[in-house]
Amino acid sequence: MLSPSQQVQIFLAIQLLGGHIGLPLLIITFFFMKKSRSIVVTQFCVSWVIFSVSFSLLMYRTTPLKAESSQGLCLLSEAMTNGAVVMTSLSTLTFLLNLWFSILRPSWYVNEDSRHNVEFSV
Repeated sequence: MLSPSQQVQIFLAIQLLGGHIGLPLLIITFFFMKKSRSIVVTQFCVSWVIFSVSFSLLMYRTTPLKAESSQGLCLLSEAMTNGAVVMTSLSTLTFLLNLWFSILRPSWYVNEDSRHNVEFSV
């Protein structure tokens, strides 16, 4: 069994590798691709980067946590953590809905007659 300090170190290592290195590289790759990605995919990745930064914000502190000057950093970290959970949940839901609707073809699209009627009305 891992001690609590080892668990924190593993958690921060995963946050750094995924959210501070991996996802920003993926976002940069999206910007330099010739074929553009959906904005939903980019927004999903950006929200997870913000989530990662908010959970590892205390790692960047220069003063001990017991000092009075670190209270602002603790409050900022707490506020970002509470907001990031909701943001990543909603961006994941949006990403999954976008994926679902892009895979699922509407029934009117398959039938030629109804597809012409729908495209004409739009």
